[in-house]
Parts: sequence; structure tokens; C-alpha cells
Amino acid sequence: MQFCGYIKAVEVSLNKLMTHLPIFVVGVAFADMESMKRRPLDAIRRLSIWWKIPLNALLLAIFVTYGSWTGEGHCLTAYDEECPFWYYSSIFGWLPKTLAMYAGAISIFVLCLTSDWS
Repeated sequence: MQFCGYIKAVEVSLNKLMTHLPIFVVGVAFADMESMKRRPLDAIRRLSIWWKIPLNALLLAIFVTYGSWTGEGHCLTAYDEECPFWYYSSIFGWLPKTLAMYAGAISIFVLCLTSDWS
């Protein structure tokens, strides 16, 4: 994992548990918000269906796009060239894998917690 972008000022090696621990903490924070007296996500739940359909479609698209991103950018095998889909969805390769992973996780958290059956 590299911090400070292209200058590669700080190189850190983390194991899988430490990489996914912030996503767990964010998920716990979202779940704890549901036990508050004034729940912040109720504002999204009370929206009209005409606002909910595009919002849910956007959240699902973010989850499908960034939740499935492995960060290597290859289409089918490791020998393929970089896929145009991953190239453009990662903003020309600028978006780091961890940020994309967090965006996918947060989008599915919000989608699940604002649905009618939660």
C-alpha cells in the first residue's frame, strides 16, 4: 500500500486483516447509528420513490463497480492488457484500490440500511 500518491513517499505492507479492519469499523459505526434516538439515515428512508430509485441505482452501481475491483486492472488473465472499464472507472488509474474498496463497502452499507426491510 502506498501513501502520498505518485511520489511513493511512504511504502507500507499490511496483512489482509489490517487492510479490511477500517471497513469493519465503518460498518459498526453505521450499525450503531441505527440505535440512536434521531437516526440520520431516516432522512434517506423518508424520500419519495422518485428519489429512491436513482439513489439506489447509483449506490448499487458504485458497489458493483468498485466492490468487484481487484486493483490489478487486467481483463481476464494476468497476461492481458489493462481493461478500459477499470481504466476509466478508476479515473484513469488514479483511484487507489483501498479507496475504491471503501466506496463499494460504504455504498452497500447505505443501500442495505436505507431499504424498507431494515
